[in-house]
Order: sequence, then C-alpha cells, then structure tokens
Amino acid sequence: MTTATALTLSRLAAVPALVLLVVGNHRPFLALGLFGLAAATDWADGAIARRWNQTTAFGARLDALVDKIFILALILVLWKVGVFVWPVVALVVCRDLAVQLWRQRAPREHPIPANRWGKLKFLLQCVAVAAALLAIADVEPEVLRTAANIALVGAVLAGLPGVVAVWRVHTSREVETPA
Repeated sequence: MTTATALTLSRLAAVPALVLLVVGNHRPFLALGLFGLAAATDWADGAIARRWNQTTAFGARLDALVDKIFILALILVLWKVGVFVWPVVALVVCRDLAVQLWRQRAPREHPIPANRWGKLKFLLQCVAVAAALLAIADVEPEVLRTAANIALVGAVLAGLPGVVAVWRVHTSREVETPA
C-alpha cells in the first residue's frame, strides 16, 4: 500500500458520507468541504506517486475507477435531489462507463493513461458538483443549478476527445491481437 494508493482509497471512502450528506439534506456546506478535500486527493495522489516513484499500472487503473465512482455517485445523487437534468447526466454516465470499460480491457501492464481532456472533464465535473452543492444550500439556487448543468455539459464536451483517444487505442489493440 503506497501513500498515493491510500489517498486514492480515501476518495472512495468519502463517497458514502457525501451521499448521505446530500440525500439527507444535512449540512450542504459540510458536504462541499468534504467534497473539496476528497477532490484534492485526485491531484495529490498523482503528484505523490510521480514524486516518490510510486506509479504503477494498478494505481493508475484504481485512480481512474475511483474517480468515476466518486464523481458519478455525486452526480447521480444530485440529479435525484433535483439539481442536474437527466439528459446531461445520462451522457456523463454513458461516456464515463464506456471509457472505463475500454480502459479496463487494456492489457494490465499497459494501462491507457489519462490525458488533458480527461483532466479538464474531471475539473468541470468538480465545478458542476460544487455549484450543485451550493444550490442545495440555497445560495442562489436557480443560478447555481443552471451553472452546475452548464459546467456538466462542458464536462461532456471536454470528455469527447478522450472518448475518441481511448476508443482508438482500444480498437488498435483489438486489431493487433489475434482472435
């Protein structure tokens, strides 16, 4: 267990608490603080892994999977409480699940790395979730609901080049591998 992996797993551990805070409409500002701290671990785990030479194929796969669980759980629960609109949520879920499946099918020793579009997508998703959490805290709720949905649409658009890149790698590996 590396420090980077522990940070990644801490992000996963925050999911149930965040879901309960949102669903129970208990202390949205506490949810926002916990969300910000957990989201920061996404940057920190990668930086630590690179700095301390702890990068592994397993760590890269785990980080991508935890990112998906972390952000999709929050997007789905925030849709359920009425912040996000279903068509955008459906696009986010379909995009992230497709990319995750393609990544998981890559050979274990050659994971498909994150790219700048995926990082921008995750950043916009985090902005959308933060705006949504403020909206349920009744801080300019209509303005922030709109901003949250716009940021989520931006995340979908930013994620499209990543879909193409991962799909290309996935299909080129299928061609190279005999049946």
